[in-house]
Order: sequence, then structure tokens, then C-alpha cells
Amino acid sequence: MSNSTYIEMEGDVREDIGVRQPSAPKKEKRRVEDVQPEPQEEKATPDNFKYNIGDILKVNDPDTNLLSPCADKEYHDNLRVIFRFYDGNHVYIVEADDGIALILPEYQAELVERSTASNTPPDNKPEPEPQAKTVTQDEYFEEVSTLNGKIRELKQMLQAEQQKNSKQKEDIVEFLRKSEACLDAVSAMLECSGGATHRMRDFYAEAMRKFIGNAKTLLRSYAEPEPF
Repeated sequence: MSNSTYIEMEGDVREDIGVRQPSAPKKEKRRVEDVQPEPQEEKATPDNFKYNIGDILKVNDPDTNLLSPCADKEYHDNLRVIFRFYDGNHVYIVEADDGIALILPEYQAELVERSTASNTPPDNKPEPEPQAKTVTQDEYFEEVSTLNGKIRELKQMLQAEQQKNSKQKEDIVEFLRKSEACLDAVSAMLECSGGATHRMRDFYAEAMRKFIGNAKTLLRSYAEPEPF
């Protein structure tokens, strides 16, 4: 019988007594599967409406109907968009077959038929930017020369029009001056004819008729060839 003492140790065992230290249990590697992120719902903004004016919609829940305070009736299908607005959410004013207008939020709507009207607003897609036109140096100078020629032509037309207007103003002033002179002359003849003999009155009458005829011819000349 051996007199050696046996010592049992918990956990770790010393290597100097020839006992192998038990290894820690291996942790099983878990396979991490690819997790697809949940699709994020597009946030409503004032310009990304899903439906256009003229589109035909219906309520997407078969058990839900729209009610109108103007008619004791429920509406579900064949709802035409006549107006839309944004108040934090997209909201549509839709018209039923009988002309009743109803309010339909976008989250409750489903497209039945897209409008093909020419005035239907676009599907909120940005317009393509116009492509810049590139020109050669010769084309640029030719375009500048053409524009300068048009500018000179317009300046000449403006100057001629200004001269014409100035001449017309002068003619109008002269016309008025001669008109006043004719009236003064006739008035003077009438005053001088008072107390005259029959022969003198006949002379003044004949003279006034000639004067008036000559004055009419003179005044008419101001109206030719362009009347006032």
C-alpha cells in the first residue's frame, strides 16, 4: 500500500502531478444569417404624390367604405381624383359617379386606372435638365454680329419714330394756332360789318366765305396723309 496522499482539486489540476488540466468547453459558433432590413416606408413630402389628378382609385380595404354627409350612401370604387393636397400626409379629393366629392387619404387608396389626359400632372419625377448647347468660336461671333445688327436696326427705327412723333406734335401746335387765327378773323369781319350798307355787308360776306374756304383747305392739309 502506498503512503502517498491523494489530493483532489476542483477545477484546474496542477501539471506537476501528471494530471492533464481539463479544457474549457468550446463555444459553438453560431451562423449569423443575412437579415434583410425591413423596407422603409417613403416619407410623404409635398411633391411626391403617388396618384395624379384624373386617376381612378378605390378604397384598398374591401371592408371599408367612404361616407358622405351629403348622401346616405357608401362609396368604395370608381373614385376619380379631382384635387390633392398635403397636410403632413397625402390626401385626395375624389369624385364618385353621382358627383359627390369625398376625402380619401393615400394610405387608404389603391389605383384602378391611370389617367391618360394630356393635362394630367407628371408622376412627380424631376424634369430632365436641358442639355447645354455648345457652339464654336466662329458661331459665337456670328451670333453676336447678328444680334448687334438687329440692335442697330431697332435703334434706327426708334429714332425715326421719335422724329415722326416730334413732327406730328409740331403740326398739331401749328394747326391749333391757325384754327384760332381763323376764328379771330371771322369774328373781326362780323364786328366790322355792323352799321354798313347793303353793298358793304355783301362784300364782307363774300370775303368771309372765301376766307373760310381757304382756311378749311389749309387745315385739311395737316390731316394728310395721316388723319389725327
